[in-house]
Amino acid sequence: MVRRVVLVRADFLLFDPIRDANRLRALLAEPVVNEPSTELDVFSAWLTQASGEEGLQAVSEGDLRLLRVIDHAKLDEALGV
Repeated sequence: MVRRVVLVRADFLLFDPIRDANRLRALLAEPVVNEPSTELDVFSAWLTQASGEEGLQAVSEGDLRLLRVIDHAKLDEALGV
């Protein structure tokens, strides 16, 4: 389960990005998420396409991606309600 308050306060986020474009689009189009495993996949998809507009900056890219939170308020706003 993704805990928003913990996420927004973090300085860095490490995750497994979604590299398949079709899977990325499908996950981002999910209207409702009921399963914890699906929640993690949808969140990874969101982080995969996130950028400075959401208060994030890529630091490292390999098998995993490391993002720095450069603006906590922007990240909180980007996550919505």
